[in-house]
Amino acid sequence: MNAQPVQHPWLLRLILFLGKPLGLMWIPEDHVQVIYRWTRYAGVRKPNRWGLIRYSGATETLGPRIYTGSRPKEFELKGLVTQDNLLVNLRLYTLIRYDPEAAPATARFLVKLSPEIYPSIAETYYYWVAQRVINQYTATELNRAEVRAQVEEEIDQQVQKEMQPLGIMPAGKPRILGVEIPADLRERYTQIAQRRENILATTAFHPEAMRRALVTEVIESLAKRGPGESLVTFSELLQAYVAEHPTSLQPPTIDHEPPRLEQGSTLPRPKSRLIE
Repeated sequence: MNAQPVQHPWLLRLILFLGKPLGLMWIPEDHVQVIYRWTRYAGVRKPNRWGLIRYSGATETLGPRIYTGSRPKEFELKGLVTQDNLLVNLRLYTLIRYDPEAAPATARFLVKLSPEIYPSIAETYYYWVAQRVINQYTATELNRAEVRAQVEEEIDQQVQKEMQPLGIMPAGKPRILGVEIPADLRERYTQIAQRRENILATTAFHPEAMRRALVTEVIESLAKRGPGESLVTFSELLQAYVAEHPTSLQPPTIDHEPPRLEQGSTLPRPKSRLIE
């Protein structure tokens, strides 16, 4: 879509007309003008409150105009390794901006690049940083909202530090749009969720069926995957057993009183077989 030409007020048009021989020119908002002096990079100039800059036509020439505002960008970072050695894909939404004045040492190289290159450079840094951050968490933890918020914060801080020498920076914290886990792990989560839903559905009507389902779940899990992978724990199984047999684990009680002795009497001592 072509941009519409800017219609300046008549007074600004008059100032530009009279000041053109003196190197006076107007540039759009959120832009800076690259200046070359004797064909060498001399920096950039920001417009004043009226959008005007001035340069010397005798010794200076104009380079490209650099947009310093934010550009929305969505990154899909593939093949990130989690703490439990699983590969996940991460989709991020962020805002990227480039300001040559923030990093003068590298500006003479970067101002020559196309504006579409800046998000591509940022994507590389996001991938490097995300690889380090994601490696600190398991694939299961990445499904939790509080962990995702922490990942966003860590990625934002490290990316700003890494890209600072370039002048390319995020304009705000990145947001995680989605985490794609391996298909077999996703299928397992679906099966566990469905089985838990079926178990919970039985509790409202059939308590005994609930207990049988818990026992079956533990036995099947131990047979297939070993301890530590069960949907329910042994403590849950024990609670279910106690609920079914509330008196089976009670300590024994004495249901009769001991014999009463008259005052001054003692219990007879048992006879020894050695005397016989």
